[in-house]
Amino acid sequence: MIKASSLISSIRQAYDERWGYVWGTRGQVWTQAQQDKATRDMTRKYGQRWVGKRVADCSGLIKWAYREHSCDIYHGSNTMFKQCTETGPLAGVVRIRRGTAVFQVSNGTRGHVGIYDGGGMVIEEHGTQAGIIKSPLSTWDEWGVLKDSDLSDQVWETFYIVPPDTLTKGSKGEVVKWYQRGLVELGYDVGKDKDGSPLIDGIYGTEMVSVTREFQYKNGLTSDCMAGKLTMAKLKELLEDDEPDEDKPEE
Repeated sequence: MIKASSLISSIRQAYDERWGYVWGTRGQVWTQAQQDKATRDMTRKYGQRWVGKRVADCSGLIKWAYREHSCDIYHGSNTMFKQCTETGPLAGVVRIRRGTAVFQVSNGTRGHVGIYDGGGMVIEEHGTQAGIIKSPLSTWDEWGVLKDSDLSDQVWETFYIVPPDTLTKGSKGEVVKWYQRGLVELGYDVGKDKDGSPLIDGIYGTEMVSVTREFQYKNGLTSDCMAGKLTMAKLKELLEDDEPDEDKPEE
């Protein structure tokens, strides 16, 4: 068994070290030789920034943390969900403890996983462009107690969770940051920071209105320039599939 405090400690270590993201990895240092051989589009486009740094994909991060404490778990979020001892929706009144896994659902598949870190925030390996980040609990769909995990050393937290509000010009906060990161991951230009990096400032300004219109038009959505339920659902659906062949144990 792995205690929630141990799992969280390792996940926070990866966050503090600002690990990168490469599909199929689980805590190793990404090398130039590996980058040169990469065939996956997102890795070829963004992976160079992670050369020389430790990397993992979303479920690979959890697998690494388990191994740090002499435990093991499948590398694959859908299989992780199937093996959870308890599960439930992240909607309405939710009681949750740190160390609980949370999942995003698209077309009936749990294709993305993070670990709840308390205070309404989740630590996740978001994608090749962003690497490891924190995201609001309200942007996730389901929770699950991972196999062989012991949450008894954590206190319960209670939230009333509703879907994120529709983002309109002037909206601010963590949900806007999550939305901005998702668009950047898909190749959209949300503006540039002073250092030339994507502008993830949590402000839904004029640039975001324009980008949302473009995203909606390209994906057959009503181009109202507001990021509501359908737009956010489409964004989740299109974010890169970050899981290896998850129904087979690692060799």
